[in-house]
Amino acid sequence: MKIKKISSSPRAILSILVLATGVVNLISSLYPSVLERKQFLSEFLSVEAQYGGRLTALFLGMVLIMLAPAIHRGKKTAYFVIVFTLVISALVHLIKGFDWEESLFNFLLLIPLLKSKNHFSSKSNQVSLKKLPVRMLSIFLVIFAYGISGFFLYSKSVHTQIPIGGILSNIFFTAFLFYNPNLVMYLHQTRWFIESLYLMGSLFYIYTLFSLLSPVFIENNQSDSDRERVKGILGKYIDSPISSFAFDKNKRYFFYKNSVIIYALYGRYCIVLGDPIGPKNEKRQVVTKYTVFCNTNDWIMCFYQIKGEYTKIYKNLHLSVIGIGEETIVKSSDFKLEGSAGKEFRNNLNKIEKIGFYMESWGMFSQLSQFQISSLKRISDTWLQSKGTTEMGFAMGKFDSEVLQYQKILVVKDPLDQIIAFISLIELLDIEIAVDLMRHTKEVPNGIMDYLFTQVILYAKDCNIERVNLGLSPLSGVGDKDNDPIRKKLFRSTIIKLNRSYNFQGLNSFKKKYRPTMEPRFVAYKPTSNLAGIGLALKKALTV
Repeated sequence: MKIKKISSSPRAILSILVLATGVVNLISSLYPSVLERKQFLSEFLSVEAQYGGRLTALFLGMVLIMLAPAIHRGKKTAYFVIVFTLVISALVHLIKGFDWEESLFNFLLLIPLLKSKNHFSSKSNQVSLKKLPVRMLSIFLVIFAYGISGFFLYSKSVHTQIPIGGILSNIFFTAFLFYNPNLVMYLHQTRWFIESLYLMGSLFYIYTLFSLLSPVFIENNQSDSDRERVKGILGKYIDSPISSFAFDKNKRYFFYKNSVIIYALYGRYCIVLGDPIGPKNEKRQVVTKYTVFCNTNDWIMCFYQIKGEYTKIYKNLHLSVIGIGEETIVKSSDFKLEGSAGKEFRNNLNKIEKIGFYMESWGMFSQLSQFQISSLKRISDTWLQSKGTTEMGFAMGKFDSEVLQYQKILVVKDPLDQIIAFISLIELLDIEIAVDLMRHTKEVPNGIMDYLFTQVILYAKDCNIERVNLGLSPLSGVGDKDNDPIRKKLFRSTIIKLNRSYNFQGLNSFKKKYRPTMEPRFVAYKPTSNLAGIGLALKKALTV
C-alpha cells in the first residue's frame, strides 16, 4: 500500500481554490452589481430578493473560507457541504445581480472537486453526526420560540400587528439568512432583539460546522482479550523498555497480524509509544496501515521514541523524522570496579557501605508483601513531594503496585534497616534490563544514586545480561551544535521551555560518566502537522 505525499495531493490545491472562491464571494457582495444587469433582474425579482442574495453570497463566502482547511484534511463531510455550497452560491450570484462571472467561477470549481471525490476519506465523529439532526432541530425550535416571543414584544414597540406567518418568515430570514429589510430598528430594545437573532443564527451554523468537521473519537474500551493479546506479543517481541507501559488505562491498541501499535489520543493528536511491536518484517506494513487508519479518522499522528534502525520506514511513508535525544546503554561486560577506570564507582560503593548502608533484592520471582509495597509507596510519595511534582506517564514509569509485582526491585537500607531508596528494573527477553523507577527519601548520603546505578550494572553482570538501559537522555545531541538545522534548534528550545523545571543537562552529564553507548531516538510526524500542537500533546501525554 502506497501513501501519497501530502504536498503533492490535489487536496492542497483544491483547498486554495475553495479559499479563493470564498474570498471572491466576499468581494462580490461588497461591490454593487452592474446597473444594467440589476435593471434587467428587476423585471423578474424584487429588490428585497436581490438584497437577500447579496447577503447570502456574503454568508456562503464565509462558509467556504471556514471549510477550506477541512478540504486539505480530506474531510468527507466538508467535501459534500462545499459541493452543495458552491451550487447554491452559483445560483445566488445570478439572483443578486446577474453576476455570471462569479457564478461561472463557482461552477467551474465543481469539476475538479467531483473528479477528486476519492481523495476525501477522513471521517467525522460518528457520535456527533448521529446526534446532529436532533440537536439541530432542538436549536431550531429554541430559536423560533425565542423569536416568536420577541416579535410579539417587537410588534408592540413599533405599534404594528404582525401575523403569525409574517413572524415565522421574519424569524427565518433574520436568524438564518441574516437579512430582513422590512424590520424597523429605531428603538434600542428592538435593535438588540434583532441583532440577538443574528447571533443565535450564527451560533447555529457554527455548531453545525463544528459537528460536521470534528475528528473521529473512539472510546477506549481496553478489553481483557486485547490485553492478553498484547501480553503475548510483548512476550515474543519486546525490544524497548517503553513497551512495558502498554497497559496504562489511557493506552489504545492497533493490531495488524502479529504486531501491535500502542497509542494514546489527545483530541486530534495521536501519540504512538515507540515503534510497532512485532516481527521486523511486519513493521513497514503495520506503520502503513496505521497511517491510513489515522488519516481516515482525521488524526494527527506522532511516533514518539522510535529507533534509528527503523527511521527509513517512516521517511519512505513521507513522515518527517527528528531526534529527541539518546538512550543511554551501558555494556555490563565492559563495566569494571578494578583499576583507574572504576576508581570513582569503587570508592563510592565502599563509602556508602562503610557507613552501614546496604542493598537488598526484592521481587521478580517472589511476591512482594503488603509491607514491602507500603514501604516503597512511602519512599515514592516522599520523593515526589520533595521534587514538587506528580507522577509522569505514557513513556515514563509511575508507581503502580501491580506493575512492581513483576519487576526486580533493588532497595537500599540504612544502618537501622530502614529503606531510604529503591530502583525498579524492567527485563527485556533476558538480553537487557532498563531502569524504571528511581526514588529516595530526603535523608540519603551523597552518592546514593551512583551507588544504585552501580548495583544495577553489577546485578546485570551477575545475571549475564549484557545491556543496561539507563533511560532516555532528552535532547542529548539535538540542536546543541552551531551547524544543526534550524528545526532541531527550534525543537530543542521548545522542549526546554515546556519543561522549565527539568534539568536536562545535569541528567545527561550524570549518565555519561558510566561511559555508555548512546543510541539516538526520534519522533516521526507528518510534515504538514501543527508542531506546536504535537508538542503540547506530548507534554500532556508525559504529565498525566
